[in-house]
Amino acid sequence: MISKDQLARFVRYLNQNYLASNKIRYFSTKRKKQIMKELQEIYSIEPVGPVIHFIGRNKSLFDTKYMIDTKRWFIGGKWINLPRSKPNIPSIQFKKGPFLLTFSPFNGVSYVSSSRPRDDDEEASSLP
Repeated sequence: MISKDQLARFVRYLNQNYLASNKIRYFSTKRKKQIMKELQEIYSIEPVGPVIHFIGRNKSLFDTKYMIDTKRWFIGGKWINLPRSKPNIPSIQFKKGPFLLTFSPFNGVSYVSSSRPRDDDEEASSLP
């Protein structure tokens, strides 16, 4: 069948993308049967051979499939692996003087910089 880890990944995907009308909360501390019960409230779950079909009970939920063999989800017209959790966000440090903020390309911004000298009394809340 499907592992608790894969169910948690799917619930996290639903919650992060606001796809279910009611978020399934505290799923990481729940047993697999409890998560399945809550998913069955919003999805009709039908195993067919090596594929498990999740059919939305209302029109706002998309239908999806889970392939047991490859541990992949059919979402957005293709088979994908859902991540375990949110990506690690690097820590930010602020220092007096000119600054340079760099962002990874995932958000479409490669870098932002400022060469404007800052006043010693200027606080971080007044950044340009």
